[in-house]
Amino acid sequence: MNVICPHCQHSQEVSNALSGRVVDCPSCRRRFVAKHPSSGEPKKAARTGPGLILVFFFMLLLAGAATGYFCWTQQVTPLQLGRELLARFYPQPKSIPVVEPPAAESMSEPEEPLPPPEVAPSPEPSSTPPPTSAPEVATTPVETSAPVAAPPINPLEWLQADRTHWPVDVALTIPVKFMLKAGDEVIGSVNLPAGGRVRLLQIKNDQITVGYQGDSRTIPMNATDLLSWAAAEIKRRDALFKWAAQTTTPAPTSAAAPTTAAASPRPAVFGSSSPSVTGGFVHPSGLHTKADLERMKVKVAAHATPWIEDWEKLIHDPLAQSGYRARATPNLGNKDGGVGRQRASRDAHAAYLNFIRWSITGDREYAECAIRICNDWANAVNQEPSGNDIPGLSGIPISEFAMAGELLLSCPLWKKEDQERFKKMMRTYFYPHAKAYLDFKNRTGSSRAWANWDICNIQALIAIGVLLDDRAIFEEGVEYFKNGRGTGSIKNAVYYLHPGGLGQWQESGRDQAHAQLGVGMLGQACQIAWNQGVDLFGYDQNRLLAGSEYVAATALWVDLPFKFYNNQSNSNNYWIASNGGGRLNAPVWELLYNHYAVLQGAKAPYTSALAKLVRPEGGGGDHFGYGTLTFTLDAVASPYPPLPKPATPTGLTAVPGIGRVYLKWQVPAAHDVNGYTVRRATSAGGPFAEIASWSNNTRTEYTDTTVENGTSYYYDVTALNQAGASAASSKAGATPVAEGPLPSEWACQNIGAATDGGAGYATLGQHTFVVRGSGNGIGGAADACGYACRKVSGNFTLTARLSSVRWAKGNNRVGLMMREALTPQARTAFVTLGDIGARQTRFGVRAASGNAAMQSGNDYTWLPCWFRLQRSGNTFTASQSQDGVTWFVIGSEKTAMAGSYYAGLVVTSEASGDLNTTTFDNVTISATDTPSPAPGSSAP
Repeated sequence: MNVICPHCQHSQEVSNALSGRVVDCPSCRRRFVAKHPSSGEPKKAARTGPGLILVFFFMLLLAGAATGYFCWTQQVTPLQLGRELLARFYPQPKSIPVVEPPAAESMSEPEEPLPPPEVAPSPEPSSTPPPTSAPEVATTPVETSAPVAAPPINPLEWLQADRTHWPVDVALTIPVKFMLKAGDEVIGSVNLPAGGRVRLLQIKNDQITVGYQGDSRTIPMNATDLLSWAAAEIKRRDALFKWAAQTTTPAPTSAAAPTTAAASPRPAVFGSSSPSVTGGFVHPSGLHTKADLERMKVKVAAHATPWIEDWEKLIHDPLAQSGYRARATPNLGNKDGGVGRQRASRDAHAAYLNFIRWSITGDREYAECAIRICNDWANAVNQEPSGNDIPGLSGIPISEFAMAGELLLSCPLWKKEDQERFKKMMRTYFYPHAKAYLDFKNRTGSSRAWANWDICNIQALIAIGVLLDDRAIFEEGVEYFKNGRGTGSIKNAVYYLHPGGLGQWQESGRDQAHAQLGVGMLGQACQIAWNQGVDLFGYDQNRLLAGSEYVAATALWVDLPFKFYNNQSNSNNYWIASNGGGRLNAPVWELLYNHYAVLQGAKAPYTSALAKLVRPEGGGGDHFGYGTLTFTLDAVASPYPPLPKPATPTGLTAVPGIGRVYLKWQVPAAHDVNGYTVRRATSAGGPFAEIASWSNNTRTEYTDTTVENGTSYYYDVTALNQAGASAASSKAGATPVAEGPLPSEWACQNIGAATDGGAGYATLGQHTFVVRGSGNGIGGAADACGYACRKVSGNFTLTARLSSVRWAKGNNRVGLMMREALTPQARTAFVTLGDIGARQTRFGVRAASGNAAMQSGNDYTWLPCWFRLQRSGNTFTASQSQDGVTWFVIGSEKTAMAGSYYAGLVVTSEASGDLNTTTFDNVTISATDTPSPAPGSSAP
């Protein structure tokens, strides 16, 4: 029989046996009751006899059980089911959507899925061009004729072609046994029966790897429903495409966005059909405009690349599900029962993503979820945030709620009184908090904190101003962006301009995760302002673009200049931090690429390269993400796959170590790789087996610690991107060794209260030492540490690379030391890594008694790193380096030390019974006449 979906009017053939049952529409994926088109179905004779009442109650019981089971499996309430069935059997006639939202009492129960937000256009000033919030992209009308039949798609090839096709989990068709673990310890097992759902981790040929509660198993693909799921998904997508081709109306044609122009005109300031006294903002016009939302809807319906690939990614995000539940509390922070800013941020993300799903599909369940989240918070909050990282980083969820709430204003389901309650929360509790931080009422200096603390509050003021239609608040954020005293204003965030359009980011010496966080949040703030006719993107000659290019180039391992940075917290930065290097998991690049490179036609090679490597963009912890869906303007400028298969990696080297092999290869000049696969064999001819594989990271090195000492290993590397894998590199081999005894002139000593220490040695790696030790510290009135050392006389230089550290609990310190004697209070000089976050460098010298005089080195020193300690007479000098080539002098101090003394390698654990284990390689100790740091810069 032929049935018609009441939501989208899609017609389909189904079996007569489904008459009266709930079915899924293959085009819009909504459920409805399949009604037989014939009205002349024979009626069954009424049941008579004395058992009629019993039969009636029995059938009623069965109906109740079936209804309960259906509600449970479909996650709906009986009331929702009743309303749904009523709407399906007695649908209301469709009407043309009105521009103005209906009255509050009529908003709660619309009978049909709501259309995407409609906004009345602003009146155009007679002397200016029509206002535009984002470029209108020329849309080619979709042909309404039936598409030409294509060869059937092979489900396995379809899955292997693109990882974004994969489902999150699959159902088993056979029982599979999984181990249950607590940490690394196996505590039991479970036999998961057929039908149990497991997480899909990897697909390789006809085998797949699945995971369950921390354990993983490789099983045949036909042991799951993966192929049948893929076949059904291909069929569903094909049906959606055909339906879109038949029903999608072409968007009004307008001029395409310029892709080569040097710049685009400054956006006109938006007006409003009924402007408020202070604002004059059109809604939606925060992070996205009406034109943006309409573009997303049209492109997804047309199954257009690259929008559809990102849409498929978004709908599998756990935060984008209509069943998401917020955990709203009176305090947004983590004090007095608050949930903490990260949990509040997750709730804001869920509201935003559910709004996007409603805007594109019209499914009211997603709008209701977004509204429920915002209402829950508006009803709960009754105080300003407080707790850890607050004031300051609370600006992240505050700005995210403001951006999500502003979009939601365009949804007619959100009742007026609820909107006002949400706005009251923003004005009463959140806005004063963000403003107070930027006014420096809650901190002691303008450069004491990192840029992100300012940036999230700049973003908050700009977003809150639009949400509240309050031009004054909006302008506060804009003014701080331009001229604020703190580290987040644009001239302080982009701390220094290097030649070639590269702007050093204020947090580049800290780590790359925070650098990308700041670039992304400022990009969002600029996008909101752009949609209000204020061009912050172009401020100070595209200064944000210069910062974006520097941070993007860092992720691509481009050799960049760096200017020493320090602030009021004495956060010395000597070089670009390696921590987080190469990570591509911050979804910020599509927004910046589409504005600067596509819309403005600006030169942005590194930003453009990053946008290609992350496409389709996912979500993120402190960014909404999914920019391929939400910010892509032109399919030609943003192709998918964005790149051809990468070239074969070159320059692979394998260096043996104690219990490990270090692999390294060259960075590809084309910057077209977003991951690698490493294979290993015990013979140069193979067979080779995969030992590591990663995506969304451009790092070109790997340390293999799963080796047996004395065994020769051979390796090759394959480059990956969205188009596939390269050929394997040439082979490189190495043989790791076990540690042996220390050289005869060396000994391992426990200083003070330290116990259970020890050390081993190997000649490879330019002399490698593994030192283990305990003890509660270095640098106080007395030391307690493990010490591998030798006796020396006169002027000496000790150099070593800290290769790896197994940090014990507590604030450990590891490094180089010279000391007069092995007693705890002896005169000593040392340079160490450790303390807060195991990343601070300290240089200290103790005289005859008392605590050591301390100086700070690079505040964000990440492994591997190089240290050097030198003696010249009674002057001791400490230096450090990131690469062993360019050295930075930390400082020099004097103390009268005996001519014969000890020099060596020191570790502490500051935890009883828990040893710190540190590997030092490239260890050299040699006599010198005067301190002679290797050529390079020294810190100011």
